[in-house]
Amino acid sequence: MAAVSGLVGVGAWLPYWLGWVPYLGLGHALVQSQAFLPAFVVGFLMTMLPRRLGAPLATTPELLACVAGLAGATVLPLAGQWVA
Repeated sequence: MAAVSGLVGVGAWLPYWLGWVPYLGLGHALVQSQAFLPAFVVGFLMTMLPRRLGAPLATTPELLACVAGLAGATVLPLAGQWVA
């Protein structure tokens, strides 16, 4: 998910450069800070903590909730929804 949100955040500049959309400064910043970075943190913690602590791995609903949240944090700022 981190790679996807990173590509979306950076790739959002192509439509701006082509003149298809207005300036995306705030949307880009929000995608990078609220989707890209947290995706790496969530991925790291959901991988490292269970192994380090001997705890059970994340369940499918937990993983789907994280993916849905990160997908929303990727798409909504670019759609102009600063507060979802």
